[in-house]
Amino acid sequence: MEADSEPPVDEDQPELAMPRYFLWRLPNSIWRWCLFIPAMCLLGFGLIWSLSNMDNGPLIAAVIGALIASFATPGSLTDSIKKAAGGDIDGDYWNVQPIPPMNSEDWHLDRKYWNEDGECWMPNPLARYEQDGPRVSVEQDGESWVVLVEGKDPITVESAEEADKLMMDEIKDADSDDAQELVFSEHPRHNRFRAMYNATPPLFSTQFLWQAIAIMILFSMWLAVPKETRNSMTLELTGIMVFGFVILVVSHHLNKKSLEAWDTVTSIVKYLDAGHNELVGQVRPADFTPLDVVHVDGYRDKSWTFHDLVAWRWDYTPTVCWKERYTDSKGRVRTRTVCRSETIRADANVLDFLLHDGSGGVTVNLESFSDVSYGNSLMDESQPGKHGGNPLHAPGSGKWIKNHSWSLNGLRLGEPVYAMARIKDITDRENLRGMVSENSTRLHHNLVALGEDAPRRHAKVRKGSELSLLKARRSSVDVLGFGTLLILSHLIIMSMSI
Repeated sequence: MEADSEPPVDEDQPELAMPRYFLWRLPNSIWRWCLFIPAMCLLGFGLIWSLSNMDNGPLIAAVIGALIASFATPGSLTDSIKKAAGGDIDGDYWNVQPIPPMNSEDWHLDRKYWNEDGECWMPNPLARYEQDGPRVSVEQDGESWVVLVEGKDPITVESAEEADKLMMDEIKDADSDDAQELVFSEHPRHNRFRAMYNATPPLFSTQFLWQAIAIMILFSMWLAVPKETRNSMTLELTGIMVFGFVILVVSHHLNKKSLEAWDTVTSIVKYLDAGHNELVGQVRPADFTPLDVVHVDGYRDKSWTFHDLVAWRWDYTPTVCWKERYTDSKGRVRTRTVCRSETIRADANVLDFLLHDGSGGVTVNLESFSDVSYGNSLMDESQPGKHGGNPLHAPGSGKWIKNHSWSLNGLRLGEPVYAMARIKDITDRENLRGMVSENSTRLHHNLVALGEDAPRRHAKVRKGSELSLLKARRSSVDVLGFGTLLILSHLIIMSMSI
């Protein structure tokens, strides 16, 4: 994507027009329509056939159709969040313009400072923690030095000391920039999301409407069953109520992720303090340590080699098959083919990385997290590479390989990352004292994100931004309504059967 295609950001966005009680929604993607249309056919067939033939059997098709329609209907806030973001919000990659700088030259990794004792330019270990703008650098021009500041004309000074001081002054001036405009567009604290956070999902959604219709049809089916028959079906009715209770528990558990994301205000790194925080940013190098050069299973092909992974794991898992004899239900001895995937080789490594949200960066101690998701695979291969590589697996006698499989998962430089973490102070790092290039009121370089839980806050790291979690926010009725109605309706049926 090109930065010049950035959608306009309205600083005075009005509140999103969100109905208080009910919002009618239709499918918003091809796959949802592919489910919704057959679901409507099932619903219509079940209702019409049942009414025309006075037979309640076909109503089960209507129940299934209504439930599929519920699954095919998007949530209440999905389109609102997409509208506020100005782009797609799913996936493991940056989708919303303007995307953060993807070129490492824009990450302030190599900006230098003048060392008076050594009288030479040295790499600045604090530069990578700074906000992303403006880009400041210095060049020598004969006996003079030229300071280059993004958006300004070059400034020439007579000495390196003057050039260094001028660079620091420019960076200090940039500290007055609005942090909510410095953060990347997919950061929830960006100004474009103010209206989204003021929005409240309606009490009832179209998803719940279809679920309620399914339960009403199911309720009418039970009413059509003679009372003496219902008396003998107590076990079936109890089973459905247990199923409703399971749905309640599962729905509550799945909703906790969205609730946790909404209830926790995402921190802006520029103003980060110690404590439990929610962070969204870009993966960048934490220090000058070279990253691993990863050759998946030893293959040195270009597509099997990765130079930009801060955390990774690859697996070689061929599918091994063999013949085995078994006795069927009639006592006859038969032969069948059994296949199973086996992990033959694997390797992994985890390094600290910098989470940078545009306003500043903080080190993430990834090894301290027990809950880490790398998202979609970076590589999936079924054929070996052509250069190097370890020997292919040769199973024992009587076994053969059905297919080979190599996969790689990990976090790459430049990718979006979401973290729920405890921020702690590490002031014992003697080599990183003082302010972050004197441009911030927070000692970002003296803070580290650790994988420690807190009450109602589960520490985790996820590839991708937070918006895919936020879109799942629903009202309590939407979350718990289906399971509750299922239990109550069948309690009524059982009481009527007594």
